[in-house]
Amino acid sequence: MLQEAALDRAYRATPQGLYLITTSRDGKPNLQFAFRSLGVIQTPPYFVFGQQTGNYSYETVKLTGELVINTCSQAHIHAIRASQNLTGRDEEDKFAVLGITPLPAKLVKAPLVKDSYASVECRLVKELDVVKGLAILLLEGIACYYDPEHPPIFRLDGKNYPMMDPLPE
Repeated sequence: MLQEAALDRAYRATPQGLYLITTSRDGKPNLQFAFRSLGVIQTPPYFVFGQQTGNYSYETVKLTGELVINTCSQAHIHAIRASQNLTGRDEEDKFAVLGITPLPAKLVKAPLVKDSYASVECRLVKELDVVKGLAILLLEGIACYYDPEHPPIFRLDGKNYPMMDPLPE
């Protein structure tokens, strides 16, 4: 039976994917954890992604017009908390600090992330300014890769869970 809950639980009560968003500026790759990305159209693939406007990754996407959405697997869990106080402005190599391996992309300068369930190279189509400090980015997927040996994980109510039945081949 449904029970009324405090409104501040609404965000935590809906499943969230865990993603590593990668960018590259002036030859320097960067990554940022994110909890929301949503596919909205299949062909061509379009995604919406919310991003805080004051951070280094957002500024890089605005400058370059590209990023990679990497869907986290269990291999990335160790780095989530460790990344919270790191910024690409100050950290020379966040990949090394977090023990995450970048892989070359084909169509964008931002790297893919090893052991991701999926990596989607994207170009920025449009930015929607929704509230102060938050932008919603409309992205077009231009290349996609996936690794069925590293199933995706999701977060619900502050806990991480494996997704048992990932994308069929």
